[in-house]
This record gives sequence, C-alpha cells and structure tokens, in this order.
Amino acid sequence: MIKALSLIFIILVLPRISEAGEWRGIVPLRSTRADVERLFGPPEQGSRNVYNTAEEKISVTYAQQPCDYGWRVRPDTVVSFTVYRKIFPKLVNLKLVESKFIKRKDPHIESTTYYVNEAEGINYTVNVERGDVMLVEYYPSAKEKGLRCPTSRGTKAISKERSRIDDYLVGSDVGVENADIPSRPPQSFAGLSTAERVRALERLAPTYEYTCAMHPQVRQTQEGVCPRCGMMLTSVTPSVLGEYKLAVATKPLKPKAGEKALLSFIISNPKTGARVKKYVVNHEKLFHLFIVSQDLTVYQHIHPELKPNGSFEVETVLPKPGLYKLHADFFPTGGMAQVLHRELSTAGFRGPKASSPPLLIPDEKFVKSVEGVKISLELNGAPVAGELVSLKYQLTDERTGEPVRDLEPYLGAWGHTLMLNADQSEYLHSHPTEMLPVSEKPASLRGGPEVEFKTMFPEAGNYRIWTQFQRAGRVITVFFTVKVVA
Repeated sequence: MIKALSLIFIILVLPRISEAGEWRGIVPLRSTRADVERLFGPPEQGSRNVYNTAEEKISVTYAQQPCDYGWRVRPDTVVSFTVYRKIFPKLVNLKLVESKFIKRKDPHIESTTYYVNEAEGINYTVNVERGDVMLVEYYPSAKEKGLRCPTSRGTKAISKERSRIDDYLVGSDVGVENADIPSRPPQSFAGLSTAERVRALERLAPTYEYTCAMHPQVRQTQEGVCPRCGMMLTSVTPSVLGEYKLAVATKPLKPKAGEKALLSFIISNPKTGARVKKYVVNHEKLFHLFIVSQDLTVYQHIHPELKPNGSFEVETVLPKPGLYKLHADFFPTGGMAQVLHRELSTAGFRGPKASSPPLLIPDEKFVKSVEGVKISLELNGAPVAGELVSLKYQLTDERTGEPVRDLEPYLGAWGHTLMLNADQSEYLHSHPTEMLPVSEKPASLRGGPEVEFKTMFPEAGNYRIWTQFQRAGRVITVFFTVKVVA
C-alpha cells in the first residue's frame, strides 16, 4: 500500500518538480554521485553513469575534474542528466505551463519537437505525431551563471576521440566504451602512401555538424562545449553525403584586374538538385571564400553573404591580371562540411590554365614584421608529411618590444591559418588549439602573445602558410613558405 501511494505521489508531483529544473531531488551542479546512488542504487553493470529503476533509465553526466564541461564544481558533481521513461508518458498529461517553454523542431526528424525552458534548465523531447514524451533532459538553469569557469575546459572528450583515432591507425585495441569505430583498421596502413594515410584519417574523423542535446538550436562545425549550458556538443550524422554542386557567376563576365567585380555562388543538393538555403555557422560565418592567385602572391579571405534566393554574393577586386583559384568553404545543414575549388581568370588573360605551378622558395628565417607586429613562427624542425605538426606563433609589439597580449578574437578564434601546396591541390585550413572561453563575451576577450595551430601535411613539398590575427580592430595577415619532408 505504501509503495503504491509513493508511486502515485511521484506521478502527481513529477510535472511540478520537473518544471522547477530538478527531478526527485537531483539538481544539476548541486547534487553529487553519492546523492544519485543513495536514490537509485549503483549504476547498471558495465557503466559508471547509467541507472535503472522499474520505470526509468537515467543517464547522468558527472564532472570528473574542476571546470569540467565549463562548470566550476567538484569532481563527481552532477552536470546534467537525462530521464528515459520505459513507458512513454503523454505530453498532455504533464500539464506543462507552455508559456515557459520555447518549441523547436528537430531539423532532421520531422516528428520530433523540443520543449525548451532554459530559465529552469529542462527540455522535453516529444514525438508530436503520437504526443509521447520520449525523454526529459535536466541541465544547469540560467541562474547558475555564477558557476561558470573563467575559461573553457571542455576538451577532455575531444582528446579522447583523438586518441581513439590514433589507436585505430596503429591497429591497437582501443576498448573504449560505446566506440563507434572498429578497434583495428580494415586494411594494413603500412602499404599506403603518406597522403593516403592522411586521407584515411580524415575519413575516420569526418567533420560533422555539432549540436547540443539540450539546445538543438545550437549548430556549429567545431567540437567543444555548448555556449549556453556547458555540455559537450555531440555530432549529428549527416543525412546527405557526398559533394554538393557549386556554380560560380561573375559580373562582369570577365572581371578586370584592379576593378570591382561581383561574385555569385549557387549551391545545390547532390541528390535532389534543389538550391540549398540553410547552412551551419562555421566560425561566425556561413561561407568562407579564399581567393589565391595562381602564383600564390595574392591572398584574400572574404565572406559572401547569403541572399533570400539562396545564393551567396560578395564584391571584391582582383588586383593583378591572371588566373585565380577559388576555395569555397561552407557547411550545408544536414550535409557535411564542403571545400570546393573553382578557377577564375581576369579579362584579357591568355595564359594556359594548366601551366606549371610556381616555384616556392622556403623561408630561411621564420620572422616577419607586419603592421607594427613582429611575428615569429616556431616549427621545431622540418615538418614531416603524415605527422602531426605544431605551428607556434610568437607576437611582439615592434614599438615597445613587449609581448602582444591584446589580440582580439577573429571569426570566433585567436587566428586562422590556410596552407596550400604549390599547385593548390592540397588545401589545409586550421584553427588555434586554444579555444575561446565560453563564459565571457568575445568583445571583452584578449589573447596572445603565443598562438598555436596543429596540422598534418599529406605530402612532401613546399607549402605557403597564411595566418591571420586581429588587433585593435585590424586583421593582420602574415605568410611563410615551408618545406615539408617525406
């Protein structure tokens, strides 16, 4: 009888407690593993964070170290948790105060809608066709802003994924719980060329769209933590694989060197041919366009704007006659990150399109001065093709001789780097290893004097590296030419 009354009590008070941002007394950032296990007992066999009751399965995310997931809490503190009812309750029976919630449709699953209450820290995932509540998610409420860490630390899962890929390439048993890659390679990597190994690595770790389970409206291409709740972002498996179609038009038809020209881009779905109109934000922009002259002396990093008809447009000036390569970097929603390449020549250009690539001479010293800043590049020896390479920049103010500590975020990062080989057939786009803190407004952040990038050159040869930083509202571009050995 007492057990039956307890069950009735839980059913009756569940909606009210849920809307308060807690469940059965478990509160994100306030409860601990000990609290959870006093209530539910030990986790299920083989797991450290999944608990079963007669009615539910509860999956808990615990902090494992201070500032884990961006929150200033002790280890073994509950960061968030998800409740799966074994018999789906009906949304209508919960009697939610719907004015407290924002409804958001899942862009990939038509029948799924999220009821989001960020103020209280609760989401309901609902199958709107059946009216079933499939799961309930609890996370830190808006009032917990004071527990944000001053810097972002949500890199543990990223490092874990990288180590899994490394283990895969050398053929060792990874033994990672819920691993989604096989523990041994399907073929021997010993017989592959360096470039083939690098491309195999890219296939193992494709760039997916990342989102937050609690905040499905958060869409970006970078791994990391959710800027709203601090949870690790999860990848969304693309529904459209393969290369999208890219058409380029110019006005005038043949741009004149030194004069303004309008570039237009139309992107089409490879399956349906329909014009794409929705994109994922990648470093604060929907479209990154790199324009590089064939001789690699002209470099532009610009951002076409999305128009209501789904096309992208940007105005630019090609400063010298000749052939240019266009490297278009964008991410269609529901697809995969795209880097497509096209060519564009100026009016009157008569040179052959397939001419020999320019002769790149590696720099002897990796120190240059640009706009009052001395920029040094440390490579720690000649880069080796197929090996992870660290590019460490040191920035010094030329006038004062002091280290530069007032770098400003540029497109959501402390800098951007593009690397091309002589014929521009190898394209590498890298961002700094240090992520911007999620707890502070970007306008208030300052960085430097050191900025580090990591990359992997697929083949031996000479590469030109352009790196951009922002200081006092101005973008500084520096380039170096390096030799990559086999």
